[in-house]
This record gives sequence, C-alpha cells and structure tokens, in this order.
Amino acid sequence: MRRLPAIAPLVFFVAVFPFVSLAQQEPSWEIQALNRIIPGLNEIGRFSFSSTNAEGTNGIFVQYGDATLMAESAMVDFQTGEAVADGNVRIESGDQIWVGEHIRYNFKTHQMRSEEFRTGKPPVFAAGRELEGDTTNRTYNARHIFVTTDDVSNPAVRVRASRVKIVPGKYVEMWNAVFFVEGVPTFYFPYYRRALGPHANHLNFLPGYSTDYGACL
Repeated sequence: MRRLPAIAPLVFFVAVFPFVSLAQQEPSWEIQALNRIIPGLNEIGRFSFSSTNAEGTNGIFVQYGDATLMAESAMVDFQTGEAVADGNVRIESGDQIWVGEHIRYNFKTHQMRSEEFRTGKPPVFAAGRELEGDTTNRTYNARHIFVTTDDVSNPAVRVRASRVKIVPGKYVEMWNAVFFVEGVPTFYFPYYRRALGPHANHLNFLPGYSTDYGACL
C-alpha cells in the first residue's frame, strides 16, 4: 500500500476515470484523509487506488453526490458504489445521520446495513441492531431497538421494541414495545405507532367520565 498526500484531489479521478463522469453523467467521487476534514487529528490517511476501487485507513472521508461517509477505515467500489466501513463510522445522507462501528452502504442504490447503529434527527433518536434501510425511499427496519425524544446519551424516557420501522419525518412503528421511565418499565404496547411530523412532541388530552374514576382527563 503506497502512501499518498493527505488529500486525494478530485482532479485525479477526472483524469484517470473520465468515462465514469462523462459517459454515465454520475457524480464524482471525492476521497480525502479525515484530518483534512476534522483539524487536529494526529493520524494521516493512507490510501491505495486502482481503476475500480479505493481503500483507506487512519481516517477516511468519502463523498458521492449528497452522501458522505467518515470512518477509521473503508473500502469503496467505484463501479457498484458499495462501501464497507469500520471504526467510528458516520454516514450523512440528506438530513439524516447514521453512526455505527461497522456499516455497509451503497452510494448509488442507497442501501444500508449495520450490525449496530445510532441515528437521530429531532424529534426522534434511536439505537439498535440489525439495521437494514434505503435512504432513497427513507424506510428503515431494525431489531432490538430503543427510540426516544431525549437527545442525550442516557435518555430518561424511551420505548424499547423487538422490531421497529422508521420513516424519518413521517412516523415510527414498533412491535412488542415497552415504555420505560428512568429505567422502569411502565407500559406494554403490542403495537405502537408515533407520528414524527411538526407536532410530534405535543400531548393530546381527552376529557371524559368513568364510573370507576369519575371525571377524568
């Protein structure tokens, strides 16, 4: 593996692989050492390139279209768009952020798979395992996951479920969900659906009267 300068110029790809951008009119690949994106990192990226793929270690930044990937190491296939990244992996696609230790992501098909992950965009944040999703139709499925509206590492209120479907900005669906408050299970939902629109955090109250409780809200 030969060592390149900290930044691999985009001009390199235009010169060596002109058929990619001209014949197919696809976005260009941009690959840099992560210390050029995040100043202060001590590690200097190491890269190796071929006509079909690139591999980087010691911190790598990859951008293709509006999607970016940052990780300690990654391998990218220019033809298929498939990337396999390890170590503090962070993927940004549109306004959604995904974080994990080992993630497979296809920059062209926008398919994503991760053994463990974290993601967040107000008003909902989630963490779990066995993620499979598509950033094009913005539908994600995961197992053994918790969802919360608290933007902290240890949320006081969370819902944990065996299976979850997330459509960012629209709704989240959960199966076998348990509602926790300060670590204490308080309610069980065989099925739970929550809207993620502009008023997702609003509470709705319904007045009524019960023979057991009298007037209630």
